[in-house]
Amino acid sequence: MGETPRVVETCLYVEDVEASAAWYERVVGLTRVAGSPPRDVFMAAGDTMFLLFDAGGTEEENEGGVPAHGARGPQHVAFGVESLEAWRSRLEEEGVVITHEEDWGSGESVYFEDPDGNVVEFVERGTWPVW
Repeated sequence: MGETPRVVETCLYVEDVEASAAWYERVVGLTRVAGSPPRDVFMAAGDTMFLLFDAGGTEEENEGGVPAHGARGPQHVAFGVESLEAWRSRLEEEGVVITHEEDWGSGESVYFEDPDGNVVEFVERGTWPVW
């Protein structure tokens, strides 16, 4: 089989792609790379891609033949960060409420919600064997 695959992209399905993209740019610091609002926006998250899709806009195969996909309800995404302290301050500045903090023994993480109620997590280095 060869090499172990790695996650290259992940996505969330949101109600307002443009508003969500602006929030992820402002609060999380992601960089917009491409996209076709209001259907989608593609953002760089370190060396991976973070995609935002209109919650109803991908339920049918698109013109290019990409298979239909989607999700409804709260979803979860975690971003690896070097310093939770710096991000706690940043979230407070943005008025984002930390809903939970967890000490995993090998590292810590904080949880909060994006404008669509998706659960976003910041995980400090050392928490997972791959981060």
